[in-house]
Amino acid sequence: MSELSLNEKYDYFCKTFNSCGTFLLKCNETDIDYYLFEEFDGDCISFLNEKMLQSLLESGFINTDIKNKSMELSKKFRSLENTPYWQSHCVKTYKPWQDILKLSDEIKSMLNKKRNKSCLDLFQYLLQVLAVQIPRILSGQRDRILLLRKQIL
Repeated sequence: MSELSLNEKYDYFCKTFNSCGTFLLKCNETDIDYYLFEEFDGDCISFLNEKMLQSLLESGFINTDIKNKSMELSKKFRSLENTPYWQSHCVKTYKPWQDILKLSDEIKSMLNKKRNKSCLDLFQYLLQVLAVQIPRILSGQRDRILLLRKQIL
C-alpha cells in the first residue's frame, strides 16, 4: 500500500471534522455512535496526531492555531475514552462533550476561512498575471491580424 500524498492527507484531515460537531446534538444515539465512536475515533488517531499535524503545518496546509486546536481536540476526545461518559447518550448532556463538539466546529470554520483566503490569494495572483499577459497577447494578435489583412488585400 502506498503512502498518502500531502494533498490526500490534508483532504482526510479536513473530512475528519465532518464526523464531529454540534450537528450531533440533533442526531439520534445510533448516528452519534457511528459518527463519533466509529468515524471520528479512527480519524482522530490517523489525522489528529502530532506527526501528521506537523507535516501539514510544515507544508503550509494548516497554521499553528489549527494545529494546536486540533491537538487539543484530540486530547479532549481521548480523555473521555474508558470513562462512563464514552457513550452516545452522554454526548448531548455532558458539558465536556459539548466543548469537544464546539471545538471541532471552530476548527472546521478556521479551515474554511484559510481555504477561502487561499482561493482569494490565488484569484488575485491570476488577475495580476492576466493584467500583464493580456496586453501582450492582444498586441501580438493585432500584428497578426494586420499581417493577414495585408495578405488578403
